[in-house]
Amino acid sequence: MKAPIKNCRQCRTVCSHLLAARLTVWWILARTIRNGLFQVNGPMSTNLAQAVDYAHLKIQAAEDVNVMREVLQLFLVHTEQVLEQLASASDEKAWRQLTHTLKGSARGIGAFSFADAAAIAERAILDKHKLDALVFEFAKAKAYIASHPL
Repeated sequence: MKAPIKNCRQCRTVCSHLLAARLTVWWILARTIRNGLFQVNGPMSTNLAQAVDYAHLKIQAAEDVNVMREVLQLFLVHTEQVLEQLASASDEKAWRQLTHTLKGSARGIGAFSFADAAAIAERAILDKHKLDALVFEFAKAKAYIASHPL
């Protein structure tokens, strides 16, 4: 499910820098796949092993499968939006808030490798190279969720 493009908080419209952020995230993901660093099916599919710890999520959701599904869907949509905002972040406070948000959401659903990448990015203020690792780990979590439906 593709997340709708939200209006920019600054311009209150769908503006060019918001679209540029979305393109940046997708460009990083495409480059990661093209370079063979990530494949859903194939020799590197072992990268998906435990990308999301469903046992952890089950505990967080009080063993309610419907809640688990809803939380996973919210995680996917929200994370795409936050990654787009992070790609266009230009101040330290926004960077810290966005990476901290990603870290907390990932830990909540059991995407611990994604949470670790977010923690590293949180400490590396405005280091856009850390965005590559975040997008890569998110792609792994997203592929795992798609290939292991509840």
